[in-house]
Amino acid sequence: MLFSTLEFPVGELNGPAVYTADDLAAGVVPSGPVVVFDFDNYYLAGAIAEQLAKTVGDVSYVTTAGNASAWTFMTNELPLVHRALADKERGLGDAALKLGVGAIDEIARYAGGDARRALGTLEIAAEFAQNAGATILTPEHIRESAQQKALLYDRAGEEHYNVISAFIKSLRGSDPDASVYWMMRMVEAGEDPLFIARRMVIFASEDVGNADPRALQVAIAVKEAVDFVGMPEGVIPLAQGVTYLASAPKSNASYLAMRAAAEDAKTLGALPVPLHLRNAPTPMMKGLGYGKDYRYPHDYQGALVAQNYLPDELGEKIYYQPSERGYEIRIREFLARAREARKKP
Repeated sequence: MLFSTLEFPVGELNGPAVYTADDLAAGVVPSGPVVVFDFDNYYLAGAIAEQLAKTVGDVSYVTTAGNASAWTFMTNELPLVHRALADKERGLGDAALKLGVGAIDEIARYAGGDARRALGTLEIAAEFAQNAGATILTPEHIRESAQQKALLYDRAGEEHYNVISAFIKSLRGSDPDASVYWMMRMVEAGEDPLFIARRMVIFASEDVGNADPRALQVAIAVKEAVDFVGMPEGVIPLAQGVTYLASAPKSNASYLAMRAAAEDAKTLGALPVPLHLRNAPTPMMKGLGYGKDYRYPHDYQGALVAQNYLPDELGEKIYYQPSERGYEIRIREFLARAREARKKP
């Protein structure tokens, strides 16, 4: 059975004839080029492809077993790969290369549903094959090409940390041009886009903060969009978010407040909560003075009232000192009035 006649809305594939492993096992005699497809049984598809290669010649296979992107690859990237191999003007047609058994499955695995990555992997693999004097692209050629692409960006190595460091520092330095460049360096190297989005969420709070409270909303929206849309289109909201964060006013005041408060919490221990701030759900607690003399701010003009909210040992200590940038200018003005009002008897 040809793949295009299966009960899925995939349309016609502009490329090789694609057969299911079950049909070929049942005795269907195909003509090449052929791709053997199977939903579950990787070994069945591979074994049938090996047998067909002896008679048909141009055979490969791809399965969904352990490869969530295989279905997308079959309908989208597979035709592109075969056109690239055949196109003599814009592709690799002059090289007269053919896909060996298992090569398509390897490309599907490394492409992850991204057509650009599939074609990039194919191009490097073709160079490896030509340098070796081969006319058949093998799974080994595909693996070597994928490894070479990863050499300059090892997610567990130094360059990974160098690039993400350059990305964050460019955002912090309000350079949208450098920021989007380093973002694309990571994307093109195969970095998980959600890793980039998570770093943006952290950055929005740590380095933009209340200078632009919308920055965190934007970063969260980008993360949700990337997760919802997937790649390659997910790079579009990534770029929007990166340029927004880079162009936003910057403040780390809330981050510094967190650090200073954390230091006191650790060094001073569990300081007692002032009695007037304690919850008093029972008559006994009220009798002990819990909640006594608490002043409800909404009962006072401007919702501001003379009252201390810190443990007595900390007095009127200030942790959060807003910057004079962005929205924190307004926050700074309000807090000046609020802090003064809390001091009045």
